[in-house]
Amino acid sequence: MTHYTRHINAKAETPALKLLLDYPAAAAALSMSRGALRDLVYKGRGPVVTKIGSRTFFAIKDLERFVERHREGPTD
Repeated sequence: MTHYTRHINAKAETPALKLLLDYPAAAAALSMSRGALRDLVYKGRGPVVTKIGSRTFFAIKDLERFVERHREGPTD
């Protein structure tokens, strides 16, 4: 096995770490429809968005903050 082959095999075994989610993935993560998420973002009440070119993404940490801001009840 060559160094190149080992490198390819190692990459195949390493799960990809997603830092940004697109609208469908973010909506699924939040258990809501894409339309509901788009509406919240449009009205300025949704999670923070990250724009790269013309594409819109959501950072995992921003989705987590959004959920925390909307928690109700005891926070202990």
